Amino acid sequence: TEEEVVGGYLPLVPPGRKTEFRKLLHRVWEGETLRQEELTRVRKDGSPIEVSLSAAPILDRDGAVIGVMSTLADITERKEAEQALAQERALLRKVMETSPVGIVVLDAQGEILFANVFSENLLGLHRSGIAGQAYNAPEWEISSLDGGPFPERDLPFRRVMDSGEAVFDLSLIHI
Repeated sequence: TEEEVVGGYLPLVPPGRKTEFRKLLHRVWEGETLRQEELTRVRKDGSPIEVSLSAAPILDRDGAVIGVMSTLADITERKEAEQALAQERALLRKVMETSPVGIVVLDAQGEILFANVFSENLLGLHRSGIAGQAYNAPEWEISSLDGGPFPERDLPFRRVMDSGEAVFDLSLIHI
């Protein structure tokens, strides 16, 4: 309640973490301003809460610290969403790395951002030689199956960018 907080010591400190919280408060009493320090705290009922703490010293006319003004924002949902996203990304990375097909990710300009292990083997290049390359770099020497030139407009990336539709079963040669 307001009566429990105003004029008192904020009890949002989990057992064993009091020293860490006191160190933060000491920094503010020394004149430092804290901006969005992320902390795990415990509510009065014992349940955990993730908070973002911002705190600033209140100074008198002589510059002496006479108090602390702070804000706490509940970031529990955001932290849970970040953790779920990290788990999904780890799963996706594992799937992409162990896939038995070549997977190459390009940005909107056609620069390669990612190539999985199978792509390395398929293209005969190390990832460091693939990442940052353009989909149509001259050194790729992309040809049709009969060895003739492969038109730029027919390259998968160009077709996807032009039509917005997926390209399947395209055969070409990388020399």
